[in-house]
Amino acid sequence: MKINEKEIWNDELIIHGGKYGKELKIVNKHKVYRHDIIWYDPKTTTVADAYYLSKSEDLQRDMVELMLLIKHESEDENTLQFATGIYMERDNIPEPIYEFRYCDEMENWMYAPPEGEIIAFSLVWDLPLMRIFNEDEEL
Repeated sequence: MKINEKEIWNDELIIHGGKYGKELKIVNKHKVYRHDIIWYDPKTTTVADAYYLSKSEDLQRDMVELMLLIKHESEDENTLQFATGIYMERDNIPEPIYEFRYCDEMENWMYAPPEGEIIAFSLVWDLPLMRIFNEDEEL
């Protein structure tokens, strides 16, 4: 895969420094890549709906990779976790969203129902930088 590094960066972050009340000076500059992540509410939007709203023309219909925001409830606190997920639809029968995680029963990594409540999901393929790094050389 050939990556043009100049095309990846679309903005510059300028760091200012100096004493309070004095004129600020440029201390450092960092290249950044700015983009938006579209989060969907799983209670009101299905993965199929998100697929049709997608900006990507290359998204595969039978297996959709997702970024999941999962809420875990424990006795002491509630925590939010980013997780990798997948959605599959076969013969127009929708399967649930699965999280890629380590399963104690199988003693292996696999796709299984999430341990917690899915708060939001996003299509991985809609993230521009993800598309750049996941493209094949042949394309």
